[in-house]
Amino acid sequence: MAATDIPYYSLVFALISLLFSGTLVWIRIVEYRRDKKGVAVSYAITGDPNGHDSIYLTNLSAVPILVDYWELVWRRKNFLFFNNDQPINLHADEDLHMALQPRTRTSLNFADEYSFNWHPKNKGKVNLFIKLHIAGKSKPKYLFVYRPFA
Repeated sequence: MAATDIPYYSLVFALISLLFSGTLVWIRIVEYRRDKKGVAVSYAITGDPNGHDSIYLTNLSAVPILVDYWELVWRRKNFLFFNNDQPINLHADEDLHMALQPRTRTSLNFADEYSFNWHPKNKGKVNLFIKLHIAGKSKPKYLFVYRPFA
């Protein structure tokens, strides 16, 4: 090995190291984005006024989420912004706090005295959202649940 070959080998070694470290950085970014997904919402409606309706909250992240307070709101859309929140008070005081464990689903059941009308009078103008006050966050998180049929 001549003295002139050393810069060539060091350049090849540096490029291989750059490729390897770039791959590791890419894997770390993908893992971070995968674990930071948040909360997904789905629902089940029976259609019967005396039936059992449910809203399901799924924690998609790898860390638990502590919910200090939640409420359902009908939100009316005005031009570019949502305004006119109409809260639906359908929970007992012990149901306000909940912990969403990592990658699990929690159901909010609405039956008997906690049932409500999923089809309000102004159907096309409002959407149902769940408003979550998450511990450690300054603003509540609004998650879309349901749009009444027109």
